[in-house]
Amino acid sequence: MASKLHLGRVHTDETRRRMSISAGKRVRTKRETNYTSAKGGIREDLNQYFRSNWEANYARILNLENKVWKYEVKTFQLSEGSYTPDFWIEDDNTFVEIKGRSTALQKFQLFCKEFPSIKIKLIDAAEYVKLRKQYKDIIIWEGK
Repeated sequence: MASKLHLGRVHTDETRRRMSISAGKRVRTKRETNYTSAKGGIREDLNQYFRSNWEANYARILNLENKVWKYEVKTFQLSEGSYTPDFWIEDDNTFVEIKGRSTALQKFQLFCKEFPSIKIKLIDAAEYVKLRKQYKDIIIWEGK
């Protein structure tokens, strides 16, 4: 959210380019949660950084099921920006995206439109609730 100090300010193309490069570096290094309320951080049991507890919980499920997976392994260039799916499941040759809010689906939908031949599965809030019921007592489960 922009501060009131910068309300209504228009950035030059060069400033916007630099801001985009900086944000991209934060995403690639995974050192910050990049303007989100998610619980990003390194999970000791997984020995890896995740942007949210939903993603960390899903990684634990994949480990329990002995799936071979990678986190944020590929970024795709879209007509409007870029998109990095959360997981690559090698066993299934499928990407997985975890989305808790339906308002954050624009890039996912654009990806599906521009890359129709790539398999991707969406885990939304309803699907996540089902996973929680099934796995919360079996694995280390973060959050509600």
